[in-house]
Amino acid sequence: MVDLFGAENVCAPGGDDCVLLPAANQWLTQANSALASGRCEGFAVLSQSLFEGTQSLSAFDPQARSTADLRKSNDDVVRSLDMLWATQLIPEVQEITARSRQLTLAELTDQLVDSISAGEGVTLGLYGGDGTGHSVTPVGVERTPSGARISIYDNNFPGAPQKIVVDGDEWSYQPVDVLGEALEESMSGGRGTLDITPDSARSLPAQSSFLDASASTFARAGAVSQILVTAGEPGTQVDLDVNVDGSDANIADLMAGSDPRILLTPVRASRSVVVGYSVVWSPDQVTDVEVAARGAAPGESSVLISVDTDDSPRILVTETSDGSGQATTQVRVNAERGVSIEAPLNGKTTVNIARGESDVEVSPEPGSALTIEPEVDEGNLTSSISVVEIPADAAADNDGPTRIGNNGNGNGNSSSAGGSSGNGNGNSGSAGSSNGNGNGNGNGNGNSGSAGSSNGDGNGNGNDNSSSAGNSNGNGNSGNAGSSNGNGNGNSGSAGSSNGNGNGNAKSSSAGSSSGNANGNGNSGSAGSSGGNGNGNSGSAGNSNGNDNSEGVGSSNGNGNSGNAGSSNGN
Repeated sequence: MVDLFGAENVCAPGGDDCVLLPAANQWLTQANSALASGRCEGFAVLSQSLFEGTQSLSAFDPQARSTADLRKSNDDVVRSLDMLWATQLIPEVQEITARSRQLTLAELTDQLVDSISAGEGVTLGLYGGDGTGHSVTPVGVERTPSGARISIYDNNFPGAPQKIVVDGDEWSYQPVDVLGEALEESMSGGRGTLDITPDSARSLPAQSSFLDASASTFARAGAVSQILVTAGEPGTQVDLDVNVDGSDANIADLMAGSDPRILLTPVRASRSVVVGYSVVWSPDQVTDVEVAARGAAPGESSVLISVDTDDSPRILVTETSDGSGQATTQVRVNAERGVSIEAPLNGKTTVNIARGESDVEVSPEPGSALTIEPEVDEGNLTSSISVVEIPADAAADNDGPTRIGNNGNGNGNSSSAGGSSGNGNGNSGSAGSSNGNGNGNGNGNGNSGSAGSSNGDGNGNGNDNSSSAGNSNGNGNSGNAGSSNGNGNGNSGSAGSSNGNGNGNAKSSSAGSSSGNANGNGNSGSAGSSGGNGNGNSGSAGNSNGNDNSEGVGSSNGNGNSGNAGSSNGN
C-alpha cells in the first residue's frame, strides 16, 4: 500500500510502523478478495517488466538465471505480483485503458504495433461478453488481409506460444498446447472487448482517494467518483446492473464507451467467472449513479461494494447471501453526493464507514435502507455525517437518502428508526413512534437522530444533537453504532459505547469504546479503547487489530495460489 499510494496517504500519523488508515484498509481488503480469483494482470505486467529490464531479475533472486527460476515461495515476487495486479483498480489507470476500448479493432491493432515498435511495454486485456476479464502480454503483430494475428504470452499457458486472431470487426482466441491442441474454451468479441494498458500508466505512487491524516474533512478529495464491486471469495460470480441519471445502462455498451461520462471496466482476474466491475464518473457531469450487485456461488456467496466520492466518507459494503438465492444490494450515489444502501432480504449486510483515523461499522436489517450524508451548516459542508436507517416496511417507498416522518412540536429535529421521546420542544421524525412531552425542565432545542431510542432528561441542558443506535441522554453530539450516554456538552462518535460526563466540548471518535470525563475542549480518536480526562487531544491506535496489511497487496503474503512469473498459471 505504501508503494502504491505513498505512506503519507495510507498510514496514520505517528509511530515508526505504518498503521493503515481505515479507508486504506478498506481498499486493501477489497483488493485482496478480488486478486484471490487470479493474478493474471500482475503476471502480465511483471513478465513484461523483467523482459524489458525495467525490473531486475537479481533483485528478486540473485541466483535466478531466467524468469522461470522465480518461485511462488519468494515473498518479493508475490508482493510485486499483487501490487502490479492492483494497479488496474486505480481510476487514473482505468481512464487510459478505456480509451483503447473505444477504438475499432483495426485502430487498436495499429496502436499495438506502434507501442511494440517503440519498445513501450503494454498489456492486453481480453473480456468475455459476460464480463469475465483476462490479461496477457503482447509480443508481436503479424498483419493479414482481413486483420492481424497478435502473438501473446499468456501466463495461464506459459509453455506454448499463443495467438489472438483479428478478423475484421471481430477477434478470437483459442489457447493451445505445444502440439496445437485446444486447451480451455475459446474467447471472442468485438469492439469494446479488447484494450491496451501501457506500463507507463502504472506510475507509482498513484493518486490516492484516501484522506490525508492531517485533513479534517472527508475521505475523498479527487475529481472523480468510483464504485468498485468485487467478489468476496474465489468462485463467486458477480452480476451487476447500472442506472445512470434514472436510465438503465447496458454493461457491454458502457465498456465500449457508449456514454462518455461513465467509465466501466471489468476486473481482469479470471477467464471463467466475473470477478467484479469498476464504475467511475465525474460528479460534475453525472447527477445520480445506482448499482445493483449480486453474487452467485454454490452455497453462501459474498460481494464487496466500495464507494469513493467527493465530500463523503469512504464506504465499504459487504453483502453475504444466506444460500437461499441471490442477494441483491443496491447502492446509490445521489446528486448531493450522499450514499444510500438498500440491504437484501435474504442475506447479511455490513457497512463500514471510514473517515480519517476513525471508522464505524453498522449492520442494517435485511430489507432496510441506510443513508449516509454529509452534514451542512449554513450552506457549508462540515466534517460530520448523518447516518439514518429506514426499516424494511418503509424502505420500499423511500427514494434515496431522505429522512421520513415529521412529528413533534417546537424547534429541533429528531430522526429515528426506533422511538424518540423528548421533554421540551422538538421536531421528531421517526419510522417508529415519537412522543413530545410538554414543556418541562426541558432539554431545549436539539437534533436527535437514532436507530434506537433517545430520551432527554434533566434541567436546562441546552442544545442537544443526538445520533445513536442505542440510547442518548443529555447534551452533546452523540453518534455511534452502539450505545451513547452523554451528560454534558460534547460530541461523541463511536462504533462501540461512549460515555462523556462533564462540562465543555469534547469529541470522542472511536472504533472501539471510549469513556471520557472531559472538562474543556478535546478530541479523542482511537481505533481501540480510549479513556481521556482533561483538556487536549487524544489520538490512539489503542487495542486495535483492524488495520493489518500483513496479507496481499503491499505485503509478503497473498491470497490464493500465485504460481510463478515464468512457468505457472496466473489465475
